[in-house]
Amino acid sequence: MLFAIILSITTQNSVQAKTITGSASAVIKEQIEISEIGTLNFGMIAPVGGTSGSITLSPAGTSTGTNATPTNALPRNAAHFSATGTPNASVILTFNNGHLNGPGTAMTIQNFTHNAGPSPAFNGSGTLDFNVGADLMINNNQGSGGYNGTYSMTINYQ
Repeated sequence: MLFAIILSITTQNSVQAKTITGSASAVIKEQIEISEIGTLNFGMIAPVGGTSGSITLSPAGTSTGTNATPTNALPRNAAHFSATGTPNASVILTFNNGHLNGPGTAMTIQNFTHNAGPSPAFNGSGTLDFNVGADLMINNNQGSGGYNGTYSMTINYQ
């Protein structure tokens, strides 16, 4: 009798079972390519006394200083980048601090800004050109001489 009840339950469940085939889709965005067209150059700087200071370089290439004066002896310019990707796709730009190394203590590059707007996106042709500025932190009694270094930026689809 128990066998008959189990057989009855199994038969009833299989009669009510239904199978459906679902649909699926995907869109693969174009791989982002980016090139540095112009480097970030803070130019020549005259520190004020032996105190720490900073130089702020805007994406437009203008600079201001705190306890340091940007001079006109060497050109200064914002970095310039050109990226390609999926047309009209929104992106996020993120930056990691960098350092300039030279004869004195390394100086930190931080507080990056760009002119790609509040919601950066590739244009209808799939390109995005933008400038980048940042702050250069100058240490107490910074050693004179030439300094070079790097920073990193990531551009990713939103």
